[in-house]
This record gives sequence, C-alpha cells and structure tokens, in this order.
Amino acid sequence: MAAEQVPIIVEKQLGGPPGRSDSMRPKVTPDDVTRFFNVRTALWTANSPTQLQAICTQFGIPAPEITQQTVVEKGLRKDLFNRYAQEYFPQSESIEAHNAKLHTRLNSVVQHLAFGQSDAVLYTVGSFAKGKINGTQSDLDFVMVLPEMTDTDAQQREIDLITQLQDKGIIFSQELGPFEDLRQILSTGRGLARMYAMTEDGLEVEFHVLGIHDMQDMPRPQPGFIRRVREVPAKFEQGHSFTGRRDKIFKPSDRVYNYVQQNGETFVSFYPSLLVWGSPIYDPSGDGKRMLDGLMQAYVKAFIYHNDGYQTINGERVIDFSKIPFDRFLATLYYHQREDYAPANLSELERRYVATVGQVARRVQATIQ
Repeated sequence: MAAEQVPIIVEKQLGGPPGRSDSMRPKVTPDDVTRFFNVRTALWTANSPTQLQAICTQFGIPAPEITQQTVVEKGLRKDLFNRYAQEYFPQSESIEAHNAKLHTRLNSVVQHLAFGQSDAVLYTVGSFAKGKINGTQSDLDFVMVLPEMTDTDAQQREIDLITQLQDKGIIFSQELGPFEDLRQILSTGRGLARMYAMTEDGLEVEFHVLGIHDMQDMPRPQPGFIRRVREVPAKFEQGHSFTGRRDKIFKPSDRVYNYVQQNGETFVSFYPSLLVWGSPIYDPSGDGKRMLDGLMQAYVKAFIYHNDGYQTINGERVIDFSKIPFDRFLATLYYHQREDYAPANLSELERRYVATVGQVARRVQATIQ
C-alpha cells in the first residue's frame, strides 16, 4: 500500500540557534547515530541541574543556566537536545524543505517494503502522523509489527529487508539496536526492539518494532505490557489516565507497560495512546487496520466505563454522551490538545471516535443519549 500524501501544517521552529544547512555538513555515520541517541537518553534520564550541566559540558551543548526550577519545567530536555542536534548534525534549510524530506523518506520506506513483499505492518506515529510538524527537527517515528515465522529463511528475508534500508540512505546504530534483535520477535511474535537511525542528511528516524501477538494483545488489560528484547535505562515518563489525569509513571528497563494502576486510576502508556488514533501506511494483509480497529473499540469501551458513561435508566442500558464528549476523550491521548493536530486530522479522529462509540453501543446493546 503506497503512503497517502497528506497536507502537513508547519509551525515555527523551536529551540536553540539555527543550525547549518545539509550542504555544509558531512554525511551522518553509524557512530554519529549512536552518539545522537546516547545524548538523548542521557538528557531524559538526568534528574538534577548538576547532571544536566555535566551532559552539556561533555557533549558540547550550548546551554543556558540550568537551575532546579528549570529542571522540572516542561521542554527543557527537548530544548537542550534540539541545541545539540542543531550544533552537530545537518539541518534542513527551511521548514518546507524539511516537510519534503519527511515525505520523501516515508515513501521510500513504504515502497521498499512493498517491492520486497514484506509481511510486516507499518504505522506512522508522532508529529508527522498527526499532520503538524513543529520545525526542522521533526522526526519520523514508525511502529512496525512483525509476524511470527517458524521458517528461518523467511525470518532472514524480513531482517534483510530492514537492513537494506541502509542502501536507501537510512543509517542505523547497530550498537544500540542490532538487526539480529529482530529474529527473536520473528521467532515468537512477541517482544519490542528499538531500531535507532538517522538519514545521511540528518533526519531522525526511529523504528519501534513489535511482535504481532503483543499488538493483538494491546486492547486487553492482561498481560498489559510488552517485554523488551534489549534492556534500556529505566525512567519516569508522562502518562495519562482514562479520566484525563496526567502523572509520571515508572518505565522499567525490561518492559513497556500498556496500562498501569496508579493512585486509584488506570493510566494508559505510550503505545496504546499513540496508536489508537493512527492508521497503517503499509498493510499488505489488512491486519494492520483490523488490529487498530480492535484497539480503538477496546480503548473507547474502557474510556466510557472509567468516566461513568454507562447508565441504566428504566431497566435499559444507556451510554450518556454528556459524560464522554470528544474533548474529554482527546485528553486521554498522547497528543491531547486540539491544536496538536491539523484540522483535517482532528476532524477524522473525531469522526472515528463518534463512530466507535456507536459500535460499542451496539455491542453492549445500549442506546446513546
């Protein structure tokens, strides 16, 4: 399936001084990619002004004064990382050029998978997927779902297809995410591997690779997590409950939770809240859309329950829509504000939400009021 060309809204560039253009930088190498993501991990796991200042000194990041107050402020780590990227990596000359770069790379990946007849499913998530990019450092985030395969030759073909993306100018860090990690996922249909990459001209690209059984289990409260193939540093990450409450939730080194019970509420973690509003861009079997439809139905059903949307009136089951308006649903997602989305993307998400409420009502034999 070819990637659909959708209009992208761009906003003014955020963070740091302007970087030099692509033409003024050497091409990115695998060591550059490793260093790039190591800096990101170091910034996101630092918890004090001293730690952050030491990272800036070690990696030559031009930084403002860092205090305990700025450590807790939203956006500091992102700003420091943007400054680092602008200082040492190629930058697009304009937002329009960056937008074109994103489209070109996405289409290149989809066409490569289609030509090689991959059995994977590919989704886009992040700023590009919601129709709005924030500047010349917006990246490409993919969620790739791999099937379970018992044939080792078939496994190798899928691994080779991903490896061959290097011939398309996508440079991977084998130190952080070896291609061989994918074999465990293909053998079992379970697991999470992160493939860290960047294009030769400085576009950050990341593949979140999941096993198909973990994707199929995502609508269910159990097991409720995906086990990592390779451990990463533990950290706290922003999560949100089905009532829209936002709080820090612990992200251990060996797994990623889909749902977490905390402070008397059910919090939704990274993958469900990103994928629930997505759509597949490569889906040869149609399984990608079916899995997302199932996730959306389960998510909306839980959202109705946690917001007291189910009522019994005169012995009949009713869904009270006044308790579950679209904006309240939006508040439970990873991107939770209307202005996060391009107007067309927001309208489509609202349409899907209302339609899904209708599907849930029919399944539980309720009327909507």
